[in-house]
Amino acid sequence: EYERNYVSDIKDGVYVIKSKVNENYNFDLQYAGTRDGDNIQLWRGNGSGAQRFEFKYDQASNTYVITNINSKKAIDLAAAATIDGSNIHQWSSNNTCAQKWYLNKKDNGFYEIVSTCDDSYAIDLANARATNGSNIHLWTRNYTDAQLWKILK
Repeated sequence: EYERNYVSDIKDGVYVIKSKVNENYNFDLQYAGTRDGDNIQLWRGNGSGAQRFEFKYDQASNTYVITNINSKKAIDLAAAATIDGSNIHQWSSNNTCAQKWYLNKKDNGFYEIVSTCDDSYAIDLANARATNGSNIHLWTRNYTDAQLWKILK
């Protein structure tokens, strides 16, 4: 049974998403791309728009849509496929579960970003390796640092 402490305490606004594995590394839109399918990866924090994401809360579903501020495209679960290793990329807004996320608050200021397609999966740092270009993908929830994220203004 998975924790379901889904919260709405991140106010609508623009944030960076830092990895608990190494807080010097953030969610990053590869090459600051603007196309559907451009990859979300980890990269050392650099203050660029490629690392700034707008959170918008939907009260009716208790979910968030997370959009890159440059591309205006949503963080998206490729093909809405809830299997280990499914890629996280960006895609034009489509109002599907692939683009809606629960935030599961942990007591240490970090969050799991949980899929609404199947909430036994969360956004995960591949191999728990905080290096430039490390992939961000979906994985079965396991409560490791690879699945914990700090969301900061």
